[in-house]
Amino acid sequence: MCAAKALEDMHRADHQRSLFPLETNRIIVSSAQSRLDEFIEETSDDHGLIDVGPQIPVYCEKRGRHLRRTFKLDPVADYFFYRLVYKNRTHFRKGRSQTRRTFGYVFTRGEVLSPRAAYRDFRETVRGARSEFDFSVKMDVAAYFPSLYHHDLVNWFEAVTGGEGDHLQLGAFLRKINSGRSIDCLPQGIVPAKVLGSRFLEFVDRSRKLKSSLMLRFMDDIYLFSDSRESILADFFRIQELLSAKGLCLNAAKTEFDLERDIEIDLEVDEVRQSLVERELDFATASGECADEWEPEYEEVLSEEQVEYLLHLLKTGDLEDEEAELVLNLMRDHGEDVLEYFDTFLSEFPHLSKSVFHFCRWVLDRSSLASAINGFLRRNELLSDFQLFWLGRTVLAYLQDTRKYGDLLIRILEHKSASAIVQAKILESTEQDFGIAEAQDEHLRSGESGWLAWASAIGIRNRPPAARNQALKYFERASQINRLIGGVVRSLPAEG
Repeated sequence: MCAAKALEDMHRADHQRSLFPLETNRIIVSSAQSRLDEFIEETSDDHGLIDVGPQIPVYCEKRGRHLRRTFKLDPVADYFFYRLVYKNRTHFRKGRSQTRRTFGYVFTRGEVLSPRAAYRDFRETVRGARSEFDFSVKMDVAAYFPSLYHHDLVNWFEAVTGGEGDHLQLGAFLRKINSGRSIDCLPQGIVPAKVLGSRFLEFVDRSRKLKSSLMLRFMDDIYLFSDSRESILADFFRIQELLSAKGLCLNAAKTEFDLERDIEIDLEVDEVRQSLVERELDFATASGECADEWEPEYEEVLSEEQVEYLLHLLKTGDLEDEEAELVLNLMRDHGEDVLEYFDTFLSEFPHLSKSVFHFCRWVLDRSSLASAINGFLRRNELLSDFQLFWLGRTVLAYLQDTRKYGDLLIRILEHKSASAIVQAKILESTEQDFGIAEAQDEHLRSGESGWLAWASAIGIRNRPPAARNQALKYFERASQINRLIGGVVRSLPAEG
């Protein structure tokens, strides 16, 4: 497989798993790699470093209404970051040590291994190690990505890549997208950042001061195993010292000695819930990342007892985060039962908005689903980027044939909490009714160079060529990136 095709495949596969997937980026990267390469070369500064502007911040909702800040990279910055990491893929391969093992976010034969498969391997290895050793400790780096320091990352990348100059490109990129700030400069939720973030922590793995028999790590989740309690305690202190040298620390709330709370199950839960949790772990992710798109790997259905248990949780309204995730991930064959309690998920578990989107695939009563979303939007003026974005994607993906489709699109587009990225999700659709076409034209004629204009340009890709090209004529005058995107849109074949 040629490098260009492999890079496109990596971007396309990761796009659907990202926090805020916009078709604008996917279409441009998949259609115009050579144009993007030329654009980056032509617009780089006098030192050959990429000339990108500050990137728009977006916020992914986490448990407890906490927000995780990251960036939504523009199409050029997005492509550049994937290209830079892919170019250096030979430096991000699986290690050979059997006593210091890292799982996930490495390249094998030019492709990034599946994070889900890597996490499952990690979990099974932890299970085996628990039965083999007498003592262990689980630890997690607190606020890992937001705490990474720009200069530490660049200096480390220089050492990893052999100082061939790509570290200067990375440094300029991180500095410019974050307006010069040195902390919290690495975009989250995309594979290039995860590859860098995972490999950066190898300074812990490679420390000769650690004496435990086995160390297992998935990103910043770390397990130590030994038959000596003293070794475990000594290494626990040493790892904190190593992390502190990089301005990092452990999350005290997530530190667990001797695996009193195993990653598989809470020993105090009842037998039915235990069976459900064990199944759910096949689809789990680590470090609080938003889950990948859920696709069943086998056709095993829930038992009657398991279904009754989950329905009981819904009816009582006494759902914890874990139970809510269980319902969304395991009740795909009972979409109508869950729909009755849909407002509970939207109101109480906004951080599960992406899981709600994937679950809606299995809801057959689309009219009732549209009514539930419409009512929720009307009652709530304060919503996060993350929830509004995934509600918009739900409407576009599943509700086109419902009577409320147009009302929902406009309600999200004009919602008081709608950020530019939320609005871009609606504007990039090929929908031309309900006032969407007029909104697209307004942004295309305004002289803007930003997400609303870029998404609008992508949104008119199915218009007749003459009308499309006329609208793009004004749009392309605003900036170099507008001209790049306009040229891509002109070359796109109409979608069926």
